[in-house]
Amino acid sequence: LSLLRLEYIGESMQNQVLSNSAKRLIQVARDYEKDGNNQKAMEALDEANVINPDHPDILREMMKVYLNTKSYIRIYELALPYISMRPDDLDMLYLVSYCLKKLKKYESALDYAERLKIREPNNILYMVNIAEIHLVMGNTHKAQEIADYLRSIDADNDKLFLLEEAIQNRNLDNIE
Repeated sequence: LSLLRLEYIGESMQNQVLSNSAKRLIQVARDYEKDGNNQKAMEALDEANVINPDHPDILREMMKVYLNTKSYIRIYELALPYISMRPDDLDMLYLVSYCLKKLKKYESALDYAERLKIREPNNILYMVNIAEIHLVMGNTHKAQEIADYLRSIDADNDKLFLLEEAIQNRNLDNIE
């Protein structure tokens, strides 16, 4: 089983320089986002995207704004080209897994979550995400194994307590 994929995708967008006007628009979008005006933030980012089409920095900012509006499908659509340009961005891999979980596409969510597990097996947030996916897929035993592992890393973590409570409730549901 190989976990490495080599692919030539042409000129790297990662090395593309972001224009000053696009940088300015990203900052404007961030300011709007801080003020809670997601529509204006997205308008600024759309304008930046016209100047520097599909630049990873712009796509990343767009995904952050879409997360505020819970536009999980749109995040996923933007994440695919983004991840192909920046496969090392673990935060965005997590975001994709999270969005797919919200969209009830559990197999795909688990695939992205497992990629994170390989890269950072001691990250509690990533591991709780995997356990939650296993739990909703009905694999309570696997979720419990992950919870046991997390307890050895940080027994006092709030996310772990919530996970263990969900596992316990799931087990009680199976008894009734």
